[in-house]
Amino acid sequence: MNGVIGGPLPSRRVLDELCPSWPGRAASAAAASSVDLDVALAAHALAILAVDRAEAALIAARASADATDPGRARGHSVGSKRRAFMVRHARQLRLDRRTRDLAVRLLSTPAAGLDDIALKLAVVIAAGEAGSPDAAAFPWAHLRRILAELLAIGTAGA
Repeated sequence: MNGVIGGPLPSRRVLDELCPSWPGRAASAAAASSVDLDVALAAHALAILAVDRAEAALIAARASADATDPGRARGHSVGSKRRAFMVRHARQLRLDRRTRDLAVRLLSTPAAGLDDIALKLAVVIAAGEAGSPDAAAFPWAHLRRILAELLAIGTAGA
């Protein structure tokens, strides 16, 4: 499964913006996969926050140890902060892999209708756009328009 998406994780913010029905609420396999992906993206975001906090604590502990006695080896506090950072970073990396695998699973699941195709296209866009400026660049602006058309057709047909 790995390697199909290969790029960055889909952005939850972009998914929310592009696809109002995200995560899928229909009774399709793609919709069920989108719920799993949504949960994984939320857990991943929390893991990144935990890594950031652990890194800040480690930097503060190092600065404190250096200020207290710059010639002395760093003590227990720095070691425990380093271990906490490493544990949180390892968890974040596991969640990276899991989230990518879930995105690939969603993209590999056969679509049951236009909503599923729109959802899959939104995941590709959300993974490919590096940031807001990219939304207006080729091919993202065109892909966004195609997605909007799919969503409009899906709404009109409902």
